[in-house]
Amino acid sequence: MNEYALATGRESRLASSIVPIENEKPRVLPPLSEIEQARVAENRRLVHTHMPELIPEIRELAAFGLIDGWRNVRSIEILKKGTS
Repeated sequence: MNEYALATGRESRLASSIVPIENEKPRVLPPLSEIEQARVAENRRLVHTHMPELIPEIRELAAFGLIDGWRNVRSIEILKKGTS
């Protein structure tokens, strides 16, 4: 559940509307190039450093098969303090 849903007493729509598929064979993903591996590692580091509250959401999306883990986190934008 995300923090907003917890704060408002509402369930996360993602958690309540998606049921994991059982007994499904895991997909075989193509290997990442070195450049792609570096991008994935950097995006993961940025999320862990600046947005750790998103880690459970990303984990949940991957568990439900909606994304293929960190390789599908395409872009991270860190805003400067004082900007909106």
